[in-house]
Amino acid sequence: MTDSQSGGPVNVDASYNTFWLVDTDQLPMDAGEVSNGLVAVTQPGAAVVLTGVHTGPVAVSVEARTTPPAATRAAEWDEVVEVSLESPSGHLQVASPQGYVQGELPELTAAGPGMYWLRVHAQGRSNRINGAVEESAERYLLIAWPRDAGPMLPPSREVRSRLECRGDAFSEGGT
Repeated sequence: MTDSQSGGPVNVDASYNTFWLVDTDQLPMDAGEVSNGLVAVTQPGAAVVLTGVHTGPVAVSVEARTTPPAATRAAEWDEVVEVSLESPSGHLQVASPQGYVQGELPELTAAGPGMYWLRVHAQGRSNRINGAVEESAERYLLIAWPRDAGPMLPPSREVRSRLECRGDAFSEGGT
């Protein structure tokens, strides 16, 4: 098996300011309050990624790894958040609230069932907050690797500073 498998970007239809990560036969519960402002793990095998746009396409790329990724290049992203997520079946994939994005993006679980670190990169979420769009400038990169393969990596100082500056402005947009 190779160290990683990647795919995208693929347009994923965001709805109600979200797209999903779901394991076999899982649907995310309500995300409720999202403390990091970007992604909420709602239960084993399900997470919700918050988008800026209410409805419309967002560009999503994924990288499924068996080893930890290199450090994030902070200048390329507005936000970077890492969370821990369990994949009970080992088939975690991107989905829109309207359905799976089947065959277009690889599954995020390169090592099968188990616990993973999930790093979510986002750019452009503040461009059209709560808008309905036909084309979006939002893009996301999702990277997952087994939790036992290495530690979660904290975001760089530059990314943390942008998150702190952006946090209040984004929350006023209604998400």
